[in-house]
Amino acid sequence: MILKTSNLLYLVDFDGTVVGSGEWHGFFRNCKLSFQQLHFNPGILDIRWSILTSRPRMDRWLIKAVCGYHNLTPEKIITSSTWTWSFKNPEQEIKYKEQIIKSILDGTFDIGRHITKVCYIDNDDKLTKSLNNNRGKYQYLAISVSDFIHRDYLQLLSGGEENA
Repeated sequence: MILKTSNLLYLVDFDGTVVGSGEWHGFFRNCKLSFQQLHFNPGILDIRWSILTSRPRMDRWLIKAVCGYHNLTPEKIITSSTWTWSFKNPEQEIKYKEQIIKSILDGTFDIGRHITKVCYIDNDDKLTKSLNNNRGKYQYLAISVSDFIHRDYLQLLSGGEENA
């Protein structure tokens, strides 16, 4: 059973999680891999989901094209606010995604409905661990596709305590 409530937002990373490679191999190679490799289609689970990527704003057309090619239907595509790549290291990328998630929960980033919980799905273990370590008072969970598919998160998202 997948949790489906109007106040829960599923955010999914684009590169290396939905399609393509999480490693940078150059613009053209990564574009090619995005069209060749579909890893995970959240739409088959009948959930409302959006893409959260650190790609620059100028890549929205590419993300829309890849989504169309693979019949992916995200509600929104959230990219970096800059027109070109602006992150100097992985820590800045993590901080960007953390800021977006927290601003969605605060209501300062409009997603089109009131959101109280976020499930962020990304296959980058370093990123998900860092996001989870910096949660504070915010109700979100960063997990891998494997954990999401195997439902190793349901109790946490439904408000229960984690059994360690």
